[in-house]
Amino acid sequence: MPELEEPKKKRKLFLLDDRQREIMDHTLTYFEGLHFGMTEFQIKNFVVNKVEFPTPFSRWRQAKLELWGRYCGVMETHFSYRETVAKIELAKARIERLRTKKSMSSDGNIMSIYDAKIKLLKIKIERHYFSLAVTRKTVVDKLREMQAFFDVVQENEPLVTGDDKEEEKKFWNEKMKKNRQIFRERYELEADEK
Repeated sequence: MPELEEPKKKRKLFLLDDRQREIMDHTLTYFEGLHFGMTEFQIKNFVVNKVEFPTPFSRWRQAKLELWGRYCGVMETHFSYRETVAKIELAKARIERLRTKKSMSSDGNIMSIYDAKIKLLKIKIERHYFSLAVTRKTVVDKLREMQAFFDVVQENEPLVTGDDKEEEKKFWNEKMKKNRQIFRERYELEADEK
């Protein structure tokens, strides 16, 4: 799919003075390299950390669950992106049709209506381009997160035995050992001393 470009002509936002426009323009520069998703450090030290997930199986499983959620999100975003591209193409076709109708009309009132409809469609197109730009940024960030979770899966997969029942038992036993007080208070459970 070819990359779509945002409109080249810079639009001035309404009701802003020069200083406010400068702030709006400059604000965008803050976000060019900023990662909006979780960082690799967050993922490895807080989401699938060794305290909450003390066994390789538990980290492997949690990372796979996180990967699945992000995979589904990226796919939904992909479809939304394609729909938005189609909406842009449709709006452009409608503009051309309106221009053709306008050129065949000699009635000034009708021509004004066509002009107003064309303006509205151009605004929709600008909004769609903005949406595409945000979508691209979101997907890049989600793919970065997916890479970190993928790495956790790859690091822990060789250590997983394949016996899910046994792995699950080890996980909860380890978790209870490390968090005895919480389990005593919350679940009235004691960890095996094994």
